[in-house]
Amino acid sequence: MRHRTTATVALVLALSAAVAGCGGDDDGSADVEERGVRARAVEQLRDFGLPAEQARCVVDELGAETVAAASEMDVLAAGQPYQDAVAACPA
Repeated sequence: MRHRTTATVALVLALSAAVAGCGGDDDGSADVEERGVRARAVEQLRDFGLPAEQARCVVDELGAETVAAASEMDVLAAGQPYQDAVAACPA
């Protein structure tokens, strides 16, 4: 089970990196989209039970795309990158 969880987290991180590498338009729509992804990621972590400030910090540590792409927060939370981010962010 742990191997499957680790593999799922690795896949989410890889897909997030691929999405983040895609170029955006120069009309500012990429900035608006990025803010939307960040807001959605923070909201997901808030719904998962983190305080607002800690949720923002974890999103900054992991990247908004990584958090937003996670289909199951329990799987994301089981991964070492998430645990390291939570440890680095005050509650």
